[in-house]
Amino acid sequence: MTLTATEADRLAAIEEQLATITGSLDKLTELTSELSALGGDAFMAATERLAEADRRGYFEFAKAAAGVADRIVTGYETEDVEALGENVVLILDAVKEMTQPEVMAMLRRTALTVRDEGAEPVSLFGLVRATKDPQVKRGLGRLVALLRSLGGPAQGGK
Repeated sequence: MTLTATEADRLAAIEEQLATITGSLDKLTELTSELSALGGDAFMAATERLAEADRRGYFEFAKAAAGVADRIVTGYETEDVEALGENVVLILDAVKEMTQPEVMAMLRRTALTVRDEGAEPVSLFGLVRATKDPQVKRGLGRLVALLRSLGGPAQGGK
C-alpha cells in the first residue's frame, strides 16, 4: 500500500502528536508516582499522630468537653452569657486571688479539717480555753475580718 504525500504528512503529524501525548503521559505517571509516595508518607504521619492523640485520650476529652459545651448552650439563655461577659473580669480577678498558694493551702487545710471525723465536740469552756492558742486567735481574726467584709457595702471592680 502506497501513501500519498498528504496521507504521509497526516500520518507524520499524528505520529508527532502521539509522541507528545506519550511523553506527557510518561511525565504524568512519574508525577503521580512521586505524589503517591509523598502523600503516603503524609498520610502515615497523620495516622500516627491521630493514633497517639487517641492513646493519650484527646478524643475522649474532646467528647466530654463537647458534652459540657452542650449543657452550657442548652442550660443558659443569651442574657446569661451577656451577664457573664459583663462580669468576666471580676470573675477572673476572683479566681486569680483564690488560686494564690496561701489561699489554696488554707482551702486544703479547711477541706481536710472538715473531712476529719475525729474532731470532738467542744464545750463553752473548751472554746474559751482554745482562744489561748495563737492559731485559733489568728483564725478568729480572719473570721471577724471575713464577717466584716461580708457585712460591708458591695464593691464593683477591685
